Amino acid sequence: MNKNPPELTVPPLLISLFCAPIFFINLLLPALPQSSLDFAINDFLDNQLFGLSGFWSSLFPFSSKATANYVATVGPIFAPILFYKTYKTMKIDPAQYKNRILTRFITGIFFTAFMIMFFILAFYLTETDLGKGTGKYGNLFG
Repeated sequence: MNKNPPELTVPPLLISLFCAPIFFINLLLPALPQSSLDFAINDFLDNQLFGLSGFWSSLFPFSSKATANYVATVGPIFAPILFYKTYKTMKIDPAQYKNRILTRFITGIFFTAFMIMFFILAFYLTETDLGKGTGKYGNLFG
């Protein structure tokens, strides 16, 4: 049986390097600041970084605030690196994009601009408390 190689390969080591600190933050930091180091970290998050921004939980305010600030700080650095590493391993035939190139280009520009504005709004300009969810699944993500 002859298998075709995947057209897109995402480097799992790079994803692991980004996600590992998220697990360590949530395992090592308490839900509320308790020691003087915790209060210093909380003060740094509020005064020097983004404070309460993005998705956080009122059930675990300190650790979720630290996680949200980590994602908001490291995410923009990580995204271009991941894109470059993935782009280098792509096995997509460029001939399939020959027709309607101008339409696709303009659509791509508008879609990319819309997504960037949405992510800036969701992760930097607003805060969403996942601990107060009252939908069908309650506060599953909080």
